[in-house]
Amino acid sequence: MIPLIDFEGEPNQRELQDILQTVFDEKRWIGGHWVDEFEEEWANFVGAEACVGVANGTDALEIALQSLQLDRGSKVLVPDFSFVATAEAVINSGLWPVYVPTDKNGLMDMIKVGQILKDRPDDIKAMVVVHLYGAAVSRIEMRTISALFGIEIIEDCAQAHGARYPDTLDRVGSNPDTLCTWSFMPAKILPAIGDAGAITGLERNIKRLRSIGHHARTSHVSHEKGGRNSRMDSIQAAVLVHRLDHLPVWIKDRERIAKQYAEGFEEFDTQFLPEAIPGRVWSYYVIQTNGNTDRHNLGDYLNENGIQTGIHYPYTLTSCLGENATSGWQSRGTQLKESVLTLPMSPWLDHSSQKKVVRIVREFYNTEPTQRDPTSVG
Repeated sequence: MIPLIDFEGEPNQRELQDILQTVFDEKRWIGGHWVDEFEEEWANFVGAEACVGVANGTDALEIALQSLQLDRGSKVLVPDFSFVATAEAVINSGLWPVYVPTDKNGLMDMIKVGQILKDRPDDIKAMVVVHLYGAAVSRIEMRTISALFGIEIIEDCAQAHGARYPDTLDRVGSNPDTLCTWSFMPAKILPAIGDAGAITGLERNIKRLRSIGHHARTSHVSHEKGGRNSRMDSIQAAVLVHRLDHLPVWIKDRERIAKQYAEGFEEFDTQFLPEAIPGRVWSYYVIQTNGNTDRHNLGDYLNENGIQTGIHYPYTLTSCLGENATSGWQSRGTQLKESVLTLPMSPWLDHSSQKKVVRIVREFYNTEPTQRDPTSVG
């Protein structure tokens, strides 16, 4: 079976095992020098002033939202097409998600954001922007929105490790005007061996975030209200420090694999293929089929031929959580949830396996071209 994400092909496994043994020998399980080292190195990598490690990406979102100190019930813009944690974190923080339509790439439609904020200038207090599938939203557009309407912005960067903003080509995470949240669960571009997360931003903001994640501690024996327990384990930090050294090469490998997919499907309609947006890092390779039936049949055919696939995601947040949907606009998210299919993607996907994936997809569509013609997508 060609896996959707290859957890066994990673090179240098012996080095990783040695690092794990070091952590076991040190017996410092939470915090410590590994966490300090990772926080410093990750902040440097993304171009942020500071970083705090937390237990997972969802905690990162919730802590970032909590740090904004918004009144309970305040409204927060989120894209209607994303992993459920984006809106879940808003709801769990006592806030109210307002779902924004997405564009053909699943990214928040910033024109619609501006229209919503113009119509409701005193109603919306913050916005969570998701950089989906390794493609980032415009930094300039985020800055303009923030300046015009005075709302707080959190960037959900869980799928954008090493990505760059498409307009400025600065690295995602370097924006001083926002808080950026990260997930390092094993399916991410920079993976831990379990759950781990982080938040990056200005030093003055990170100090508050660190306190929230450590029971709102103000000193060794003093605590304020509003804290929680969300800290990064040393073993995860050590793994991330080790793998961070390899991340630039892995990003280039993903780009190479994405280009080979595009070449293999070169005569397919452009709507079938993910767009090569500048700065994209290809956390997933997501194609758009002719709809749910076509997706189901293609997925089954690939599985029958030893190829694993995924669906990111088979829902919109509006349909999944159903709270305060924005009316009046048709979101591309409604189409995406019925059509997206994720093909195998990892830095060590070998050439022969990728050629097989391309061959089986082409074989499927050539079987019944009148019913399964990918050039009719979109």
